Amino acid sequence: MGEVSTSDTAADVLGTDAPHDAHPSMDAPADSPTMNDAGVCLNTPASCGAPGACADCSGSSNGAACVGGACGCNTSGDCPALEACQANHVCSSACGGAQTCNGGCCSGATCVAVDNNHCGAACTACTGMTPTCGANGTCNGSCGASTDGTCQGSCCVAGMCAAESPSNCGEGTSCVNCASNPAGSSCELVGNVYTCGCDGPPNDGQCPVGMACDSHQCATACDGQHPCNGGCCSGNAMNTSTCLPSCDAGMMCMGNYCQ
Repeated sequence: MGEVSTSDTAADVLGTDAPHDAHPSMDAPADSPTMNDAGVCLNTPASCGAPGACADCSGSSNGAACVGGACGCNTSGDCPALEACQANHVCSSACGGAQTCNGGCCSGATCVAVDNNHCGAACTACTGMTPTCGANGTCNGSCGASTDGTCQGSCCVAGMCAAESPSNCGEGTSCVNCASNPAGSSCELVGNVYTCGCDGPPNDGQCPVGMACDSHQCATACDGQHPCNGGCCSGNAMNTSTCLPSCDAGMMCMGNYCQ
């Protein structure tokens, strides 16, 4: 009774009940700089920002790079599509000069998608006989498909814009062959639109038999200055005279009209 156990004394000496921190090698400090979840950002696109507020820049509208501890950009490739990297290293749709667009082209200082109205590095509209912007950024003559442009001053045949001619006539849409067309066998510009007609009045032969040419279109109205193709004009007043197979009895066709 009252004696101290040698085993208890040994336990105390050996540290069986020694404090936990007597073995520092067992646990790393809680603020170890090698652990990113402790709040220290790595200043990479995947870990960018101030300690405790690390951000993944891959989805940032400012840019996918980590620039000076904040999401931003160094080149247009760091920006979302149709945006450019600005001088302050933040992405926006403004463009021009050194601020080039990531895709699309720069139109009026704004990045826009490439289409038939915004084509190539110059971001210009495709017009005339080359209304379609191709994949290589140049305008071509393709037509007829839903994404193709509309031929201007020409018409579409076999998927390509064709120059106006009597055999290929029209404005923008499918070409028409004017041979035997009631309006005339020539291709004429009427009201800023190419259409089948005649370039008379002298060329009445471009109209079907029994018609005369007036204002680049064939019709039955005639007079001495607008002769009929075959037969004779009933009189010399354009608003009341028409083409006839022949003059009435007792009349002769003189000066291109019956009298």
